[in-house]
Amino acid sequence: MEITPLVYDSDEEYINQIIMIPNSDGALNSFYKIIRFTDKMCHLKKMKDETILKKTYFNKEDIRDTNIYEAKILKEFVTPENIIDKRIRKINIKKYSVIFVSFVQYEI
Repeated sequence: MEITPLVYDSDEEYINQIIMIPNSDGALNSFYKIIRFTDKMCHLKKMKDETILKKTYFNKEDIRDTNIYEAKILKEFVTPENIIDKRIRKINIKKYSVIFVSFVQYEI
């Protein structure tokens, strides 16, 4: 099953939503809450999560091992309330998946 991005009509609808963003190393995904928008940027705070490796299998299409992870998204931020963790361009927000549940299973 593939998680697909959700597209809202206005920026305000994204506020307080949690999105899943791949880490720069590609090993796991991180979860961020959208806290505000400026003219061109989206401001995010990293959510705490508990991620575990559930299963590894050989993917015949990609000819490589694929890991399936399960993440529990906690209701806490990783950093203090007054620090913004990440900024991304507003136009890029639509490429990330919006998460509505506390448990997420994904594969890398």
